[in-house]
Amino acid sequence: MHSLQIPSTTRFVIGTFAVLSLLLASVFPAMALAGEVKAAPVYSATVVNTSVSGTTATLVSRASIQNYGGKENQLFVKFIWGDGTQEIIPATTLSGYYKSSRTVTISGFTVSHTYAVDASYPITMKFYRGSSTGAETYPKENVSFSLRTENSDSVCRNGVDDDRDYLTDKSDSDCARFMVVENTLALCTDGIDNDLNGKKDFYDPSCKPFLPPEDTLELCSDGLDNDYDGRVDLDDENCGPFGGPTEDTLELCRDGIDNDYDGKIDGRDSSCFPFNESEDDEITCTDGIDNDYNGFMDRQEGACTPFFNTGWQVFF
Repeated sequence: MHSLQIPSTTRFVIGTFAVLSLLLASVFPAMALAGEVKAAPVYSATVVNTSVSGTTATLVSRASIQNYGGKENQLFVKFIWGDGTQEIIPATTLSGYYKSSRTVTISGFTVSHTYAVDASYPITMKFYRGSSTGAETYPKENVSFSLRTENSDSVCRNGVDDDRDYLTDKSDSDCARFMVVENTLALCTDGIDNDLNGKKDFYDPSCKPFLPPEDTLELCSDGLDNDYDGRVDLDDENCGPFGGPTEDTLELCRDGIDNDYDGKIDGRDSSCFPFNESEDDEITCTDGIDNDYNGFMDRQEGACTPFFNTGWQVFF
């Protein structure tokens, strides 16, 4: 039996090739990794709900990072409560924390803070990467979200969604305690929109029972809209007995205006009945006008029947 003899030169070439292969396998991946450009991390954070009970504010928040390359113990959420205090929480201790590959999500975590004084406060939530002790050592890796608690009388009347919960002023349950039904004489004359409905004092329907009438000579000549109906003095129908608006002349009964503000225009106003034309001849029954203002025009008018009832004509 003969063994295969490999020349020494050939063995040298094979060995050299094997060594080079190992070197290339180890060097080129390292070079590829060294040349790889990683995407910058993208932080996001938001408060999805804010509520205030007494002096305790409760925030429901969420946060996330895309392309995160740091350690998990370097992630923190800081709350600056607006009363001189702040709270730093390791992200991994929050409910809803989850990390998969280079993506971090914290969904629906709740944090509360009780204030010493009942007032509206600015709050800032900051999600950031720092040292293992919470120091902010990565100035480019963070995101903040700010709001103001909507729980004071002035804030509940400013027309702004201060706590960013998509509910403004009276629509926000946090403002409920500042809403007062505007239904007393005192509340209807204090110059305040007490029930936050956008209507103040006598312009509020709830104040209608307290409206002063505009039906005396004095009130009908004082230059004021005393009953808040948008009509001043003699332009108010209640001032008719004192020279107020009337609709009782041929001119006024043909101008297309409700001159006496009774909701009836021209010939439909009882004051204009004496000026209404009849609708009972060939001209008025074919002019396309409701001449007698009874709601029936031409062919629809009973008195016009003779001008349209021509019978049937049969031709053979």
